Amino acid sequence: MRVSPALALVLLLAGLTACTGDEDTRPSPAQSTRAEPSPAASPGHGSARGMSFTVAATVRRADAVPIGRPEQRPYERPFRSASDLGQGRTAAGLDLTADGRLITSSDPKARTVDGRLRIGQSRMGLQTADGFTPFPPAPRGSCRNKGPRQAPYADEQNGVVAWAETTTTNLYRFDWCVFAHHPRTGRTTLLGDSHTLTRGKPMPEAQDGSGLSLGTDTAYWATAHPLPGKKNAFGTRIVAAPLTARTPGFHTVVERAKLPQALGKSLFYVRTADVTPELRKDRFEIHRLDPGGTDTVVAHGTLAKGQSVSTLAVSKDRITWTIATHTRTSGLLYSLDLRTNRALTIALGHSAPATMALRATDRFLAWGGADEGDAGQYLYDLPRNKLWRLGSQPGYSVAHAAGDHVAWAKLSQPKRGPGTSTYTVARWK
Repeated sequence: MRVSPALALVLLLAGLTACTGDEDTRPSPAQSTRAEPSPAASPGHGSARGMSFTVAATVRRADAVPIGRPEQRPYERPFRSASDLGQGRTAAGLDLTADGRLITSSDPKARTVDGRLRIGQSRMGLQTADGFTPFPPAPRGSCRNKGPRQAPYADEQNGVVAWAETTTTNLYRFDWCVFAHHPRTGRTTLLGDSHTLTRGKPMPEAQDGSGLSLGTDTAYWATAHPLPGKKNAFGTRIVAAPLTARTPGFHTVVERAKLPQALGKSLFYVRTADVTPELRKDRFEIHRLDPGGTDTVVAHGTLAKGQSVSTLAVSKDRITWTIATHTRTSGLLYSLDLRTNRALTIALGHSAPATMALRATDRFLAWGGADEGDAGQYLYDLPRNKLWRLGSQPGYSVAHAAGDHVAWAKLSQPKRGPGTSTYTVARWK
């Protein structure tokens, strides 16, 4: 299952195992790769077997250019987010708005009681160079999942911010409540909760994560759901809720699908055999569902044994996804120009797990590393065909991007006491 970077951060900074059971899932040390300047893209080798597109260029991580000295940096107006918000609360950056504000979860410090991880209630808001501004909470009791909740996922569209909260600290269970904050009204409302599906019974997270994606007027997310007639068996579906709804309520948009990504009024999503049993195990499909109900396969290809599509990001004319593997260093990134049906590909230097950060804008792609393998944070400038290395952060290699802005994380772990995380947020030139 996917573990959001925010949940991993809570666990990592607490110095705790990542679930309430006996399994030790603490991050492993990561190896970073050295980057030396040279041209970023080289010609590809044509259509790979079974792919619906042509691989036109291959980008090598070894050709990534470090961001370098201040006078050479390709960004401007940077600020460093504060990690200590006062009153015993710390900040975790979940995403970025198009105007460069960090969507932040303010969390009480986690603690252990009788060997179990205990969390406090997250408070969501926006962070800038001037500080953290929290959103007002939703009405008390609107979420039926009882207990303090942390926020692992968020997204923003046209000023509206939506996020998911969960009570669980167990990697194998995941309840959720989805909220939205509306800047025009100043209110925070509940869009839906998992109690509707489970009546409070435990269930896992959706395959490869329950991350949110906001379209023009709709929030989409993936969720696990009980399979009828089967005990302790779950499928994954994509659900949606209108952002302007006055009362909570969501509906199913696509069954047996994962990794929803909204673009305006259209929805992109992925089908692989792990969520679509009728699909061949060696095939993946990326679909676009348009407002009128037309569902189109915009890309498909073959998968080797042990591979799966693990993340998806979309922008105006491009879809970008990663192919995960069971080996530490052989994950792949594909970015397909839908106008030409030509793709570039990048060997990531890690297994491309669903936990990795991947973002796409009309100008660039941004992604982070993994717990094992390359921990580098990268930005690929599409108009210039140039790969930049933003930094490297073993254990918390995260990069966010929106509009013309990018943010990347840095983790501090002193020998004594809890660590802190900060983000550099900047406008790309």
